[in-house]
Amino acid sequence: MNIKTFRCSCIGGTHYISIYYFKDEPEVYFELIDDVCRFSFWKRLTEAFKILFGRSEVCLDSIIFKPEQTQELIQFLQEKHNGCD
Repeated sequence: MNIKTFRCSCIGGTHYISIYYFKDEPEVYFELIDDVCRFSFWKRLTEAFKILFGRSEVCLDSIIFKPEQTQELIQFLQEKHNGCD
């Protein structure tokens, strides 16, 4: 199994995506993971209020890639594509 993980580039940075594939299978898997559980209850509550009242610009349902992360993603998927030939 080949796997690549990218942390979101938003200011929160508490979530990331893992992309993986098996060389003998045609599918590519994407797994969105939220790492907010590492915070204490009070920290999570504070962050929730910030988001609720618009004081935080954390994306919750997407992943923001920096240009260098985009290039890494392209290379990773090209390796998969070239391995299928």
